[in-house]
Amino acid sequence: MRSTLWIRDARVYLCCAVAAAWVAPADAGAPVDSPPLPPLSFAAPFGDNMVLQMAPAKAAVYGFLGAGGTAVTVTVTRDGKVVATVKAALNTTAQPFGDDYGVRPNNTYNPWNEPLATWKALLPPITADPTPEASGYTVTATCTGCVGDTRTVAIHNVVVGDVWYCSGQSNMWLPVAHTYSRNKTVAAIQGGKYTNIRLMAGSSGTNPSYPTASKSSAGAWNPAGYGGVNGSNPWLTATQAIATGASSGPSGGTYPLFAMGATCWYFAQRLSELGVSHPIGIANTAIGGQRIEEYMPNSSVTQCTYRFGSDGATGIDAEPTREWDSVLYAKQVVPFLDMTVKGWTWYQGENNMGAVKGSVTAGVGYACLQRALVQGWRAAWSKEPGTTSPMAPFGIVTLASSGSEGGPNMGAMRQAQTASYGVLPGPAGSGMENTFFAQAYDLDDEWGGPGWAHLACHHENEGKPCSAPPTHQPCLVLNCCPVGGHGYNASTCNASFAKLCSPACAAAADTPQYMGGIHPRCKKQVGDRLGVAAFNTVYGGAGAATGPTLSGCAVDAGKASLTIEFNTTLLAGDTLTLNSAKPFSKVPGWWINATEHDQHETAAGGTLLYVQTDTADWCMEAMLLPGDFNASTRQPYLNKSYCPTWAGGKGVSGPTMNTTRTPDETEWIGFDSGWTMLNFTKSSASSITVDLSPLNGKLPTAVRYAWGGVDCCDMTDPLLYVTHGCVAECPIMSTSALPANPFEAKIVDGKCACVPPQVC
Repeated sequence: MRSTLWIRDARVYLCCAVAAAWVAPADAGAPVDSPPLPPLSFAAPFGDNMVLQMAPAKAAVYGFLGAGGTAVTVTVTRDGKVVATVKAALNTTAQPFGDDYGVRPNNTYNPWNEPLATWKALLPPITADPTPEASGYTVTATCTGCVGDTRTVAIHNVVVGDVWYCSGQSNMWLPVAHTYSRNKTVAAIQGGKYTNIRLMAGSSGTNPSYPTASKSSAGAWNPAGYGGVNGSNPWLTATQAIATGASSGPSGGTYPLFAMGATCWYFAQRLSELGVSHPIGIANTAIGGQRIEEYMPNSSVTQCTYRFGSDGATGIDAEPTREWDSVLYAKQVVPFLDMTVKGWTWYQGENNMGAVKGSVTAGVGYACLQRALVQGWRAAWSKEPGTTSPMAPFGIVTLASSGSEGGPNMGAMRQAQTASYGVLPGPAGSGMENTFFAQAYDLDDEWGGPGWAHLACHHENEGKPCSAPPTHQPCLVLNCCPVGGHGYNASTCNASFAKLCSPACAAAADTPQYMGGIHPRCKKQVGDRLGVAAFNTVYGGAGAATGPTLSGCAVDAGKASLTIEFNTTLLAGDTLTLNSAKPFSKVPGWWINATEHDQHETAAGGTLLYVQTDTADWCMEAMLLPGDFNASTRQPYLNKSYCPTWAGGKGVSGPTMNTTRTPDETEWIGFDSGWTMLNFTKSSASSITVDLSPLNGKLPTAVRYAWGGVDCCDMTDPLLYVTHGCVAECPIMSTSALPANPFEAKIVDGKCACVPPQVC
């Protein structure tokens, strides 16, 4: 078989050509043997202590059929009594073979590239367990005709409730160990809380395993080991998840709970705190450094154009199938497709920041891909009627400001993460109904945000360039804290400053960072917001699911002010609350190398509300003109840009502008220039009034708030990240402590006009 070695993001993939319809490639030659059958077993998502989806859905249980097997009967018992007996269907489960799963098959576990024999049973709907301490069910699969020693397999202590599947990239992967709240959670569990939560403990980066074999040892299979009691990601109760291990260590502690994805866990924790008392099961399959296309089948990916940009010839990318497309759909998603779930949560986007953010109405870029992911997962999981709902709830987390990966226009990315609607759920017919989301733009690391590096330079060298890359908090850079490989050094940290550093040192000692600020450690706030949104969207809560959301604006009659209104329906009884804007400052940004210190600046503080006064400056997302892109290197020639019609412009035939970069290289100059920050005050429970007097009589032509990478902390405070941290301090909030949703809109005839499909 021909193979290609792909290397990307420090990972190595073995890529092989694949034909459709379960057939091995023509040039592969005939298999040495027919594929043997693995022992009778449950599939990867199943194990002792798990949660099955409750009524009205039918929970599905499934696995692999043993050699010689002709039928499988599944029996559910509890306290010695038979609750249900179901004859399983054979060979109906999803398996990753064929053209829909990337450039190469993910069949290293099965060199014959053929589906394995499987069984699947749909249990009758079972009411949720009234208490998490109730005795569990036993689910037994018995094979008729199976040869060998394994003819019956069972999972024990199974409860019935809601199952949530979490996925995404590294900020969904980030384990509980790297979060400030982890030991408070342990103490709460020890005190009897969260007993209704069960989790697949273990790193989400582990691939859900299939039975594995090789042609050289035909017939010798290793059984699937993932969710089982001895698997890599076993199902555990919350109590079991802290029964072994320790609360501290080089990587933040060794409790099994601490390996669980933090956002996924804190989401379930918040649901429990809000009153969801029946069992909640969570599974997480997120892997760092991934693109959204990797979690989608090719049939979903190819619904969207302009996924990468212009090819330099036509201005429209040829949209080839990339080596990464659909790979993780095959590895991480497909093993769960037959599992009945309540819904999904998704936190991803960093690795798509360098690509087009786009528009869902135009079928362009990430906005299109986000909807395609939601629709594709819903369709795949609900293929079996009566199992997962075809409109099951879907939760999304937007990017923290530290998550740009150097890509431009983070404001457009957050808009794209809502499929261009600016808020979720989307309207009827949008494909984004019954979705919910959590904003994270104001949730960078509490003790070391993206703009803190100047403090280290100031304290270390009286404002001169730092002599080492700023990879930790100031107190660590100055060797004031004897933690994390650092030690106290009197030459860089005098005694008085060391005393001041004690809060920062305590935070660093308690919770280690992972790869710096790109992985904020305040994931409890992320999970809290996501849980609140789910509770008020899915579980019948009456509170607000999101923060203040733009509904319109108008220039006042005297033209001295602009009134911005927020959607009162979405506020759901909340009112606006304004935090004092921190002093505006520009601080050193990226570290380049030992001789090129802090070459870029980033803005911090201020009101985050800006206006433009020239319609020619405005564009939601500028694109390069055809011909201004190097097709071989896939890098732009910085020359001319235009504003597409889907971004609120006039397209290729409209105005163009010279394309250069801002000093921090994160925004295009041209269509994104001319913004002036203005002050505002609260004018009612759901509106603010913006002072236009600094415009000297000019009228605003566009307005934006919290658009792009933002930092709401006071970078003029020399004790920031020394005696105190900073998180969730942006100016416009709600009384439920939810931040205003970022927005950008044109102002036409004195009123806001949003780019469709957003309405304002």
